[in-house]
Amino acid sequence: MVKKEKIFNFVLVLVLFVTSLVLTGCGQKNEEQIVENTQNDVVENEVVEEKEESPIKNGKYQMVIESQEELPDEDIYLEIYDNQLTLVDGFAQITQIGTFKIEDNKLVGTYNEVEYFDQNTADMTKKEISDELEFEILEDGSLKDNIGFGKIFDKTLYQGETYKLSQEYGDSSDWENLYLSFIKNDLKESDYAIEDDPLIGPFIALIDLNFDEVPELLYYDAEEYINAGDMYTYVYTIENGKVTYKTKTAIRHEERFVKIPDENIIIHYDEYNPATKEWMKVIQDLEEKTLTEYNGNYNMWVSNEDGENQEDITAEEYNKITSTYFENSNIEPEILKTYTLMEDYTDEQKTNIFETAVEEYKNK
Repeated sequence: MVKKEKIFNFVLVLVLFVTSLVLTGCGQKNEEQIVENTQNDVVENEVVEEKEESPIKNGKYQMVIESQEELPDEDIYLEIYDNQLTLVDGFAQITQIGTFKIEDNKLVGTYNEVEYFDQNTADMTKKEISDELEFEILEDGSLKDNIGFGKIFDKTLYQGETYKLSQEYGDSSDWENLYLSFIKNDLKESDYAIEDDPLIGPFIALIDLNFDEVPELLYYDAEEYINAGDMYTYVYTIENGKVTYKTKTAIRHEERFVKIPDENIIIHYDEYNPATKEWMKVIQDLEEKTLTEYNGNYNMWVSNEDGENQEDITAEEYNKITSTYFENSNIEPEILKTYTLMEDYTDEQKTNIFETAVEEYKNK
């Protein structure tokens, strides 16, 4: 009897011990599961926070005008791209540039640069400044200027005015939609343009001038006061998610180019006058330097802030430079394909023409 009792007690202890181990294991698993779930929650929250969109969109914000008598005809607007804010007052000829961050449903930051028309020198002048900026974000995404601007002139202009998003900016990878929107809504002929004619333009073309794999948009607009057959070419590019005008030069339609990517060089052949050779070294801001030979005279045209200045060079200097780039006989010239684009074309016509130009560009 005692022996049976001992066996029973041993079995009971063993069962209790095993049960304790099982419960302990379950407890550990529950604790581990809780920790794992907590970690997952943290990771999920982090992902949500990373994907949270800014309440402010990149784009152009036009000042809201309640009455036509309230403001002058010239535009007053904001341009926002990431954390940079540019304020433009066309009437006062003031541009202020600053940076901001979002705090308490406001854009808070500092204007650090101003450009304005100096009445004393009759020139546009740039200065560094340190003026506060503060825009309240309204429910519909509009921005209310709580401080105003123009403190450099001992004034506070348009304090309390509201700016509403009128054009959302994309990025350079979206260049097709950006250019198409620009062509349909903003591209205008020069006031001096010759009457529309399929033979003289206007035309558009696409070519990557700065080797960033995003083409520039060229717009050819024949004007009456330049040589017959010439046209001014307006060059547009994508900067900060919008189409930006860069420069104007004289290039004829269906001319030839050779691109040398290793040296970021574009050679421009003048097919109508073989004696004239143009060499364009394109840098990031699309500044041009052109070498020309005309009736045995040699000179260099250098574009700068003051316009185009001619510099005489010797024949030896000219030949040394041109031979460097024009003897690449193994490189086939690219013919710049252009497309007629009249200002009075419908949006559908403009879209079809632009899509054809895009297809041609991508197939080269």
